[in-house]
Amino acid sequence: LADLFSSIKNECPGTDVRLVAHSLGARVVLSSLDSLHENQTWNDNNFTIKSVDLLGAAVHDEEVSTNPDDILIDPTNFGTPKSAYGQAIQAVVTNFTNFFSSKDNTLEPNLEKPIYPFFETDLALGQSGYQKIPYKIKLPGNYNENDVKDELVAYCDADGDHKIDFPFVDGQTITTGDNHRGYLGYRNVNDNSTISDDGAIDIV
Repeated sequence: LADLFSSIKNECPGTDVRLVAHSLGARVVLSSLDSLHENQTWNDNNFTIKSVDLLGAAVHDEEVSTNPDDILIDPTNFGTPKSAYGQAIQAVVTNFTNFFSSKDNTLEPNLEKPIYPFFETDLALGQSGYQKIPYKIKLPGNYNENDVKDELVAYCDADGDHKIDFPFVDGQTITTGDNHRGYLGYRNVNDNSTISDDGAIDIV
């Protein structure tokens, strides 16, 4: 992916590259930014990514730090591969925004069966925003975040396929902000080619 961005900027240096990533896609984008940060040609030409918008990022909440020590001293990171992408964010991106939902059922820790915290033993950037406890991490100067829980409507079928979205089950009560799949909008169940709600895209 980083090679693609580099090729685009080499061929068309005046072109603005804007990235939107959802959930695990955030990991791919952050890794790409890290690769670009280490790319000599990219740096020599002062290329930048115009904007990066993460939605419901399935990434640990301290990985946007500019200080690698924030990763090393966090006890939840012992024995796991994690990176501090903050320096790459600051150097490579003009505008960086993390859109999260504090009620996201896939990422939320305060549930009977938490999914992300159970498997990752940490909080997600897409649920809590950047890490503030037990200590506040050092953020890039271009980092912004926005809790968009009110943009995720209380509906369990975001893709309009007449099936309940994971991790919901039949009969479960769903409230505003819960549906991890709703960031990119909700398809109309009667006409899947149209949307019934735009999720958080209108803010992006």
